[in-house]
Amino acid sequence: ELDVHAPCFVEVAADERGDTSLGVALYNAESTVAARVFCRDRFQRIDEGFLALQLRRAADFRRRHFTHPFYRVCNGEGDDLPGIILDRYGPHFVLQLNAAGLDDFLPVLQPVIEDVFEAELSTLLLRNDSPLRRLEKLPLTKSFLSGYRDTPVELLENGSTFLVDLLEGERTGWNFEQRPTREMLAPLCRRRTVLDLFSHGGAFGIQAATHGASVVVCVHPSSASVELGRRNIEANSFSDCAVHVQADILPFLLQLATDINAHDSQSGGSARNSIGTLPSSAGKDASPSDSRPLLPWLHDSVSRERTAEAVAVARASGIEKFDVVVLEMPSVFSLSASKAADHVGQILRAAVNITAQGGLLLIRVESTAIGRFELLSLIRRTLHVCGEQGRGRGGKIVGEGSLAIDHPINVALPESRHSHSFLIALD
Repeated sequence: ELDVHAPCFVEVAADERGDTSLGVALYNAESTVAARVFCRDRFQRIDEGFLALQLRRAADFRRRHFTHPFYRVCNGEGDDLPGIILDRYGPHFVLQLNAAGLDDFLPVLQPVIEDVFEAELSTLLLRNDSPLRRLEKLPLTKSFLSGYRDTPVELLENGSTFLVDLLEGERTGWNFEQRPTREMLAPLCRRRTVLDLFSHGGAFGIQAATHGASVVVCVHPSSASVELGRRNIEANSFSDCAVHVQADILPFLLQLATDINAHDSQSGGSARNSIGTLPSSAGKDASPSDSRPLLPWLHDSVSRERTAEAVAVARASGIEKFDVVVLEMPSVFSLSASKAADHVGQILRAAVNITAQGGLLLIRVESTAIGRFELLSLIRRTLHVCGEQGRGRGGKIVGEGSLAIDHPINVALPESRHSHSFLIALD
């Protein structure tokens, strides 16, 4: 630990003698990352000129690759501005500072952003409420720094129109990172029934409807997200084939499976496996408590009523199981590796069991504890305990979420990619 007043900018070296300089870094011994390198030049001042140069480079790169002004302008380390996130929604910009020490830099950064974008910028909103700030033990705040204060605003993506709540929506209002994954999946939904879980404003579900999905059911726990999702369905004229309902996801899936099993029994069909909790990822040495549900609101009366209503809506069209299921898990940065795996695994197993034979399941997980390999292992273990009488279910990886071009990853820091997704074709 350095004997300095942290956080501060320091020169970092590859060895104790300092023979090989790694450049200038933002240092904070209390941070999850002690030193975040801003520049390889040991003599570079991190000032207005430096920030403006880096931000212009990032903005010019996006302008070359996007027709419409809806994208991430700056992706932290990937754009050599560690901890700094800047998203663009037309003339509305949302800033997020995810590293200790950057809050004190805001008086320098704000005029730089306003100068770089000049007439293109009408709103600058600061949304310092991300899960990464929790890890840094930073205060969670939101405030308009300048301009227009009304929300939601309009966004265009892959041929669909969406209203986005910049103050309360996911991330800075929208998950731009999943744009290529939605573009990959949507054409595969033609004439299929689609279930979009943790749907937020209906990004996956509505784009599936745009590509000809026969029925789309979007489910999210938040009433504000559901209301916005319903407005998005109306804005895209899909009220005849799409619905957006409010429910906690695991109880919804469990109840849906129970109704399907009951219908099978009444109709004389073969009984399907009931859905319980996933055995702990910790293996054979795990204690029995590791397999308990992590979600205490399973027994809440309001949740039960809401779940029953959502299931009734989902089954109103006579759907038994869904052809395409999208499981876009909320971030689990705050959970340990074993708890994150158990939490994701419970919901994944329930989702697998309501996916039709020959159907597609897309799962996305954002976590520092669950990387690409860990997610593949979790999928494999989950499929092993699903299916008829828990005898297992086969599946094939037929797609993988790719990096969005506005979410670059620094080649020196590949572990900064926290989001991974796979598209599974289920037997």
